[in-house]
Amino acid sequence: MSNQTDLLALGTAVGSILLYSTVKGELHSKLISGGHDNRVNCIQWHQDSGCLYSCSDDKHIVEWNVQTCKVKCKWKGDNSSVSSLCISPDGKMLLSAGRTIKLWVLETKEVYRHFTGHATPVSSLMFTTIRPPNESQPFDGITGLYF
Repeated sequence: MSNQTDLLALGTAVGSILLYSTVKGELHSKLISGGHDNRVNCIQWHQDSGCLYSCSDDKHIVEWNVQTCKVKCKWKGDNSSVSSLCISPDGKMLLSAGRTIKLWVLETKEVYRHFTGHATPVSSLMFTTIRPPNESQPFDGITGLYF
């Protein structure tokens, strides 16, 4: 991941993702093939794997391999546009939002929890953690995790 720290990812209205090198000041690469076919709404870097996650009006979430510029995994995120993504602090979960909010297990791409109740699409997500008050209690990454 050390060679990716200078990359800035930008989503486009047509579904492609442009990776710009902030050091060189030029286009590094384009993520196009097999990805989105509509506007990209949100992009998140995975802090450990160096993978990139994107969501779109095309209802899908895409996991990108930035080294190969290819889709690693693509799955349907919602029945309507997916507007926002957020990766959990431990890097094991992905939160997505559209009209519903879903917490995904990144390894399996399965829904861990489903949250409903919003009348309109959710536009932004953020995780926060509150550590257990009892320090002897192990922190499992989910207990005390809020968004």
